[in-house]
Amino acid sequence: QDFQKKSAARGRLVAAGAQPDSYSADVRRDKAARHDKVDFRANATATGSSAAPANKADAAAVPPRDAVDPLTAYFLVERRLGQGGNCTLTVPVFDGHHRYDLKFTDLGEQKLSAAKDQHYTGEAKACKMTRENAAGETDKDKVEMPQRGTMWYARLMPGDLMLPVKVELVTEVGSVTGHLAELHGRGADLKFGDPKKE
Repeated sequence: QDFQKKSAARGRLVAAGAQPDSYSADVRRDKAARHDKVDFRANATATGSSAAPANKADAAAVPPRDAVDPLTAYFLVERRLGQGGNCTLTVPVFDGHHRYDLKFTDLGEQKLSAAKDQHYTGEAKACKMTRENAAGETDKDKVEMPQRGTMWYARLMPGDLMLPVKVELVTEVGSVTGHLAELHGRGADLKFGDPKKE
């Protein structure tokens, strides 16, 4: 399958972590395309819409008051770790098309060593992630999102964030491994190169 997804979120930092204001995503799978958007601001309750749902059953449902978008969900974990907490956390998520929970479990400190595509070396905080559909949700479009995985976070720049340096995800079409390649901002200017060439 030819699959592409581009998403963006806007929001505010709050005492509890972060509050999203809006989220949008453009999804393309082979020749089919969909645009999802969510406005989290109206009366503090999220509402969303997906362009051209196939039928009423596929139209976006109104999520619970405390739901956030997928990008904010991962940001909450990054900020929680950056403030000295652990990543054991359940986050209700709504993206305009799906309603699910992301459940994170703390796996403790682990040492990552440079090998093959892994360029970051050092201590990292490991977190397990599991995606669970909300009650009444079907497994539509499962290919779009990872079902479970492990992420490793490290403190790479000043501030209250730890950032993912490695991810291993299981999806409907197979396993995916990703590594941080570059980081720019907040006083950091990092580029992880191939250790064989350095």
